[in-house]
Amino acid sequence: MDKLSFNQQMILCIVLMFIGFALGTVTEIGWFHNAALMLCGLIWVIHPVPPHLRELQPTAQWEVRIGGIILIIGSLLVRFGA
Repeated sequence: MDKLSFNQQMILCIVLMFIGFALGTVTEIGWFHNAALMLCGLIWVIHPVPPHLRELQPTAQWEVRIGGIILIIGSLLVRFGA
């Protein structure tokens, strides 16, 4: 499998979040919202892809990973009501 570009990974996260929010709204189970955010954060932690202009900077991948960790922690702290 080829590596995802930044734009492809961002679109994948947006689609996952849309599916999670739709499932959470339809089933009235708030954990679908949190699971979608957690999964997006996990994707960014496992496969950090910096934007095109930041690719050559040595700290860019770590900054993307830290953003993914912030998404995971935020999804654990925030409770969405359906």
